[in-house]
Amino acid sequence: SSQFLFWWFKSIAQMIVAEGTGATVQGVKLPFIKSLKIPIPPIENQNIIVNKLDSIKKKSEHLETIYQKKLVALEELKKSLLHQAFNGEL
Repeated sequence: SSQFLFWWFKSIAQMIVAEGTGATVQGVKLPFIKSLKIPIPPIENQNIIVNKLDSIKKKSEHLETIYQKKLVALEELKKSLLHQAFNGEL
């Protein structure tokens, strides 16, 4: 499936970048492309893998959102405590 290929290419993205050549425009040489072995499991397995990876990505994004909100709340708490400390309110 196209989603399976998306995740597979995403999994080797760093390797592709490392193989890139060119200072202004990055490119990948044909021998490298030909050397890639794309795994093609049965479509049922592809769907299971894609669903699992999509679920992990969604959970990761949710956790990232929570983390960012916590950072903002901590920064606000820090400012409030510093304000209280400098005004003798603690």
